[in-house]
Amino acid sequence: MDRRPDFPPAPTEATGGWRSLYRVAAVAAGLQFLAMFAYLYTGDMLPTAAEVFAAMQSQPLGGLRYGDFTTLVMVAMYAPVALCIWRVVRRRDHAWATVGLGMVLVAVTLTCASHPGHSLIHLSEQHAAATSDAEREALRIAGDAVLATGIWNATSGFVGGIGLQGGAVVLSLLMLRCRGFSRATAWFGLAANGLDLAQHLLGGVGLHPPGWLMMFAGLAYVPWFPLLSYDLWVAGRRAAERENAVPLEPHVASAGDQAPPAPRPAAPGPPPAPVAEAGGGAPGR
Repeated sequence: MDRRPDFPPAPTEATGGWRSLYRVAAVAAGLQFLAMFAYLYTGDMLPTAAEVFAAMQSQPLGGLRYGDFTTLVMVAMYAPVALCIWRVVRRRDHAWATVGLGMVLVAVTLTCASHPGHSLIHLSEQHAAATSDAEREALRIAGDAVLATGIWNATSGFVGGIGLQGGAVVLSLLMLRCRGFSRATAWFGLAANGLDLAQHLLGGVGLHPPGWLMMFAGLAYVPWFPLLSYDLWVAGRRAAERENAVPLEPHVASAGDQAPPAPRPAAPGPPPAPVAEAGGGAPGR
């Protein structure tokens, strides 16, 4: 018997805009799947600025192809995906779910901030318009400096990779304990991100990771993104169904509600007339 907690949220929780955010995350996971195959066409970032400039200037859309924007798309889409995974698995372990989400969001910020694509396009345009060898050489040196501080060579990129894959591993482990995701989705996510994290750590400390690590990680990413997209779409549908099934609760007065005004007291009438004593006349001495 599966003892993992069921997904939809408790009836007392407000689902609100989460149903649409689940769908956004499902589309984002689908874009990651497409970007992964687009990466096979664009390839790795070229090692020198001279090669990057020549490649960008040789094609009308060379900047998009050789600016490594497929990596930027794949990384940026982790933000809504991780947020919706957190929404589901937090009911199992709120603390570790928040740790995993925080790692992913910090990694996305670091990676996007250090991505060299736009800087290289700008320098390539200036390099193409340069009129002297001295200008072109200065721009080439600037391009090499941009590559040295980019995501593939800078400390921010290395730390971002650890946070991205490490946070995804944490969330995948929690997905194994929650019925909001299939076990296949959780296991493929654990395999893909775990192997990717291992090769990232080995390469970051100067070792040469075996090629089979990234090969098997890539094979695990292929089914993980579609499975994740499907599970997130289903989660959004369940959230919508639960929201529609929750009955309207009676209004409960809160401290901010204004009390109805109290009725005004009636105006006092004239005093009663004195009552005359029987027999009349003034009292005797």
